[in-house]
Amino acid sequence: MIGLLAGADLHEPAIVKAVSYLVHRQEEDGSWSETDFTGTGFPGVFYLKYHLYRNSFRFIALARYSNQSRRADEYVALKFQPSEFRPAQRV
Repeated sequence: MIGLLAGADLHEPAIVKAVSYLVHRQEEDGSWSETDFTGTGFPGVFYLKYHLYRNSFRFIALARYSNQSRRADEYVALKFQPSEFRPAQRV
């Protein structure tokens, strides 16, 4: 969602669905549950879990959506249009 907000229209169906998903999955205490591991570690040996990731990136995404929907462009760190990028040249 954060990536889509950087380059897509605010009313893009994927963005609207992502916002709806996050809002409806939020717990009573304002957090989101996450049972999966969020880091690799050594596959098959041990895995890492970054306990705040489950909230951090979701809050950032919703805050960016809120700011952009209020046209608060000063809160947008980077905004681009896909047409600004050219395919990489092979050497």
